[in-house]
Amino acid sequence: MPVLIVDDEKDTLRALERFLDPCDVEILPLTASVEAAQHIITQPFDAMILDIHMPSPDGLELTRLARRSYVNRRTPIGLITGYDDLETRQMGSDARATCFAGKPVTQDKIRSIVQLLLGSVSSHQRSRARLPFRTQVNCRWSCAGVQSLLAQSVDLGQGGMLLEPSRGLTVGQEIELEFHLPSLVRPLVIHAKAVRFEQAGQVGIQFLDSTDRDYEAVQSYITQRLQK
Repeated sequence: MPVLIVDDEKDTLRALERFLDPCDVEILPLTASVEAAQHIITQPFDAMILDIHMPSPDGLELTRLARRSYVNRRTPIGLITGYDDLETRQMGSDARATCFAGKPVTQDKIRSIVQLLLGSVSSHQRSRARLPFRTQVNCRWSCAGVQSLLAQSVDLGQGGMLLEPSRGLTVGQEIELEFHLPSLVRPLVIHAKAVRFEQAGQVGIQFLDSTDRDYEAVQSYITQRLQK
């Protein structure tokens, strides 16, 4: 279960790592918020703990970035701050943070924030499920003109899908996908990227952007399948 923790103070970051160690979670600790921003855009996390007051982008900016991204728009986020006042909490709420902890960081505070985040993670993890899913997928991309591929999906998750064949695609290629869910008449149109090749000519696709309506349609379909 990957958890991103970001604080430009190394002592605080080490304390966070130490307090999180008993929680049996995989941790990505970073002091550079610029590096963290790149991870937030491209890598899904089950939770994040971010310091608010850092060189730009600070914790509030990283939270807003996560909420604008496809892969982390619903990720539980805890903010830690040396200014535990009403105005700071309001800014965090406006950025859609999940919870807060004031500095100095203590084991009890981190235990509380982790419990809140892990409670949110349980529903978040369900949205990460990969379900067998077969449908035709129209793929279009630009490379020496407009290219297209009629593929079949192998599985579907909230953050992407597995397709076959992968003919003509390259890792890193951004594509537009169009496909149907069984419960919808209209097609979904999602901006995505080829991220890896797998066996038997299959390609892993990461969703990058979609309308809220299409995002919620995928989420609803996965939730209904899991409940059966």
